[in-house]
Amino acid sequence: MIVFLFLHSLQSVMNDVSIVWRVFSLPILEPMTPVRLNKIITVAMSCIYAALTAATANSVVASSGAAQPKGTAPSKDEETDNVAASIVQKSVSPY
Repeated sequence: MIVFLFLHSLQSVMNDVSIVWRVFSLPILEPMTPVRLNKIITVAMSCIYAALTAATANSVVASSGAAQPKGTAPSKDEETDNVAASIVQKSVSPY
């Protein structure tokens, strides 16, 4: 149950980071004022913080669970690993 809720929240964070990544991919048509630059930096730092939090939380959840035998079907643990890795990759890819 906890892993399912954790996976759901990671997917929400992944959606948010994907939106930010798409917005950062848009061309900038207006000059960068200090206020706009400060907003961009705040959003970028928030994405990096979300990536660190997701990676840390995934490590804690993975270390608290029991080891899975080899040869079994992919479980929610592998899915959470993949989503957490995607969050980290998307968060640092614009830089």
